[in-house]
Amino acid sequence: MLEIFLDAELKNKVVDLLLENDVDDFYCFEGYRYASKELLLSEKEKVSGKKEYVLFKILLNEKEAKKISKIIKAQIDTNRIQII
Repeated sequence: MLEIFLDAELKNKVVDLLLENDVDDFYCFEGYRYASKELLLSEKEKVSGKKEYVLFKILLNEKEAKKISKIIKAQIDTNRIQII
């Protein structure tokens, strides 16, 4: 299973990348990342102490997971995404 954590504003970009690369069966969960104020950027995030995040869960074999991870990392700033 491939898990991708990222800023909510990047959700549509990842959906597009997945679909363009023939990954058409995955789960997407919206939620929040709670963090210290130094890790949060906007005033809204600093006041609430949370940042909107998205989690994708994708069932792939190891070869496909590595391929998709590489594609996503090439298109998105790695400081804004975690792939497990």
